[in-house]
Amino acid sequence: MTPFQLQEPRYEAMRRELLRRYGSSHQRCAEFTRQMAERFPELRRVAGFYLTPTGASHGEHWWLETADATVVDPTADQWPSMGTGIYERYDPARHLVSKGRCPSCGTGLYSRAGSYPCSRDCD
Repeated sequence: MTPFQLQEPRYEAMRRELLRRYGSSHQRCAEFTRQMAERFPELRRVAGFYLTPTGASHGEHWWLETADATVVDPTADQWPSMGTGIYERYDPARHLVSKGRCPSCGTGLYSRAGSYPCSRDCD
């Protein structure tokens, strides 16, 4: 199996720099993409979900895109499919996203289009 690497040499050099700093890309998508977007302003951060080639979800994820919408995922090596799956952009009209727990009752809070009270008592 060929080791994972990004096609653009400048991006791959930074990915390796981040791997040395953090030790792994596992659950580091926010940090890796934030730092890469700062260094490479031509890249845009995208929030969404990564799905395996068979459609299984790995949950919330961050990646980068070029101006022509080419995906640049510096943490794709954290999955066996190495980024060959589907990148689905976050759509607030369709997706629920965890917002933590209600400080009053402890219920898990999820947001759709920015509104998530767990009850009128906890509003």
